[in-house]
Amino acid sequence: NEFKGLEALGANSVGIVFPFYTLSGTSNVFESRLACGAHSAYNTPPPNLIGMITQLANLAHLQVFYRPYLDQVNLQKQHPPVWKGNIHPSKPTVWFSNYLAALIPYLQIAQANFVAHFAISSELNSMAKMTQWTNLITDARKYYSGNLVFTDSWTSTQQSTVWNHTSRGLDAYAGLPNARVNATPSQLLAGWNNLLKTTDP
Repeated sequence: NEFKGLEALGANSVGIVFPFYTLSGTSNVFESRLACGAHSAYNTPPPNLIGMITQLANLAHLQVFYRPYLDQVNLQKQHPPVWKGNIHPSKPTVWFSNYLAALIPYLQIAQANFVAHFAISSELNSMAKMTQWTNLITDARKYYSGNLVFTDSWTSTQQSTVWNHTSRGLDAYAGLPNARVNATPSQLLAGWNNLLKTTDP
């Protein structure tokens, strides 16, 4: 399978990314949604499928990182378009409750399949300072004992309230110097070193 191919290339880890959805930039909804069909815009894979993929990665001796994220398929159709890093739920406590409920089945699958890392947030910059994260992370640890990662985007200047309780990740694909399709490993490494020198700690 493809994971064996990655192992043969010398890879030691793989990220499994899967989408969730909301209704608008102010909605309190955070949900999985699967609409079958070749042209469907909504395609959250069910937890058991993620588990099967994870088992294949484990067989290839790859460390696994789960990356649930808020998809923008419908947010970008609004006027003006909304970026997931700029949502403002009208009732944050309700949003966090829905967020945890959506993630719990995937946290359980991660625990059952020895997943090394789980992104508890991915580029949700506008939500980063909210105090509800502390309770959410405490609740998430009831289902998953691995490494929780709070991932910012390259545009983030937020100082999250939860960095002392999680690892910190950085999505830098748009801000990473030398990030071209044909970039060499040394060029990518130089880009990362330069970026990390200038990004807020």
